[in-house]
Amino acid sequence: LKKDLEIAEIKHGESANELIQPLTALADYYRSKGMIAQCEIHYKRAVDLSQKAMKPELMLLSKSLLGLGVSYTLQGRI
Repeated sequence: LKKDLEIAEIKHGESANELIQPLTALADYYRSKGMIAQCEIHYKRAVDLSQKAMKPELMLLSKSLLGLGVSYTLQGRI
């Protein structure tokens, strides 16, 4: 996964939307291995790229979904 990200960075540039998927996949991997600091770095970068490419109404959707996820977590449903 790390190599996939490196290839995408070379092919598309370090700020390309095409990096969102490999960044998220690598972050998911790190999270599954309990490597929380590393997963946070990659999730944050994916979020930054996503926000730059996102229409305002989709930003509102993402904030609503985040709030829903937090409320489920607080209820012990996740």
